[in-house]
Amino acid sequence: MPDLQRVGGISGWQKVAKLAESYNIPVSPHLFPEISLHLALSTPNCRILEYVDWWEALLEEEARPKLAHGSLWPTELPGLGMKLGPGVIEKYRLD
Repeated sequence: MPDLQRVGGISGWQKVAKLAESYNIPVSPHLFPEISLHLALSTPNCRILEYVDWWEALLEEEARPKLAHGSLWPTELPGLGMKLGPGVIEKYRLD
């Protein structure tokens, strides 16, 4: 379960997944499904995605991955599809 924060972000995660694939070892992203979903969909040896909705309250509705029939679907937004909801930065700002 490579963790984006601990393996160097997206590039590091891809390196770990590729190394695991060379040994026929499946991978599963650890947390951050809003980003990890894209990695899972582009990784042949990814078998399952850990899904927690902790961060969805920070995202606009259109930027949240859609859970339907046991599958998680990415948004149609460009890039990683991340878009903070209105007022989120102000609400959690530490001065």
